[in-house]
Amino acid sequence: MSSRLDIIKVALTVVAGVGGVVALVVAYCKQRISESAETRELTKLRNERFGAARNQIGNESPTVRLAGIYALAALADEWTAQRQVCIDVLCAYLRIPYEPELESEWYIDAESEVRLAITNVISCHLRDGAPVS
Repeated sequence: MSSRLDIIKVALTVVAGVGGVVALVVAYCKQRISESAETRELTKLRNERFGAARNQIGNESPTVRLAGIYALAALADEWTAQRQVCIDVLCAYLRIPYEPELESEWYIDAESEVRLAITNVISCHLRDGAPVS
């Protein structure tokens, strides 16, 4: 009789152990799925922000372009996976041919201000002690 009781105790212990392992595996899988969903949502949000900033940089208004430059720089600061893409967009803007208006005071017009903002944003990130390089 005591051997049957010992066998039942061992069997229940094994079942409880297996149940615990199954519960841990299920919890782990749920956690991974949740993290994956969060990552996808964050990537989607960053892609939307990138698209909005890119559209702003292509806008006709210099003030909207400036806002796009600063938005893209802020996005590059937090999105390490696509930081170089953000910088490439800013550099591509600088490579667009441009003739400054010579009749403007100090030879600085709105487009010059936009281009100076880009070089300033990039140079601030290249200095020693910059929060994000």
